[in-house]
Amino acid sequence: MMRKLRMRWIWLLWVGLLLGCLPQKKVVVISYNVQNLFDDQYQGTEYREFSEVSTALYQQKVSNLAGGFAQIAQSYGSPSILLLQEVENHAVVQALSEQSKGLQGMHILFAKEPSHATGLAILSRYEVIEMRSIQVRDPLDERQQLRPILLGVLRLSNNQPLVVINLHLQSQREERNVVRRSATFAQLHLSIERIRREYGEDVAILVGGDFNMDLRNASAMEANIMAIASSLAMVEAEGFYNPWPSYVEAHQEKESILGTYAYGGNWQALDGFLLARRLLIGDGLTFIEQRPITHARFLSEQVDEESQEIFLYPNAFYANRIDGLSDHLPIMAIFTYKNSKK
Repeated sequence: MMRKLRMRWIWLLWVGLLLGCLPQKKVVVISYNVQNLFDDQYQGTEYREFSEVSTALYQQKVSNLAGGFAQIAQSYGSPSILLLQEVENHAVVQALSEQSKGLQGMHILFAKEPSHATGLAILSRYEVIEMRSIQVRDPLDERQQLRPILLGVLRLSNNQPLVVINLHLQSQREERNVVRRSATFAQLHLSIERIRREYGEDVAILVGGDFNMDLRNASAMEANIMAIASSLAMVEAEGFYNPWPSYVEAHQEKESILGTYAYGGNWQALDGFLLARRLLIGDGLTFIEQRPITHARFLSEQVDEESQEIFLYPNAFYANRIDGLSDHLPIMAIFTYKNSKK
């Protein structure tokens, strides 16, 4: 009898060790500002330079982006979750999904303020529990709305919820937009408080998008209300982790591209992710790393007229340069995932 019990315990121990050693699934999450993806139908909300629609340019832009996503799928695997900024409507997101290797069949969430030129999208391979489009009133003109916050609650394979939030904050071109970005963060904070009351204080939350501020500089963060930390050790229970400062510290001596947007020969990290503590503790979906995607397809060379020095920039798309994709680089976060039922 004792021998049978001993053999059973050895077998259970062996199975436990074997399961612990099984490779964990890699989960790729991407955020990408695709630079004004407008269709070929005039709606009246387009930017002035897009008032003359072109079927040829629209089809070329979608084809170029589809090629970029095919390259991502080949190099890193197909994304499980994709956040897009600057997409005109649900139809252009659907067209991009259908033409892009690795994006077909994904659930699509879309939000846009009706008077705005572009909106936000979340594409997911996971089941969608719910979607929320959260309005943000313009603090400088209360008759107007800023870009919405797009929030999706996804159901992971272990039946646990994952809250994914997509942002596109106001640009740095106007100094007064600092106030507008702060208003968006304040509304984001309220929305996260609400979602934690509904789904539990330790629910996994991933915030991503185009923040229009240099995320490499932790002191420049305009979101102290979010308790954002640039060190894993400093993340508070209800706070968020910004991976960019750690990435720069680890790669600044061997990488020339330390951002997602370039202006005047200088890189800025305008795009990125903020991670709730639940995504850092090794339970279920666990963060591994964040990095900009710097494949040659997403980059172009420009020569400085004075120094003749060559600079790399995102390979932007314009009517007179139709081989490009976007003036931003995509940003990728890699997670591992234990698909254990609970």
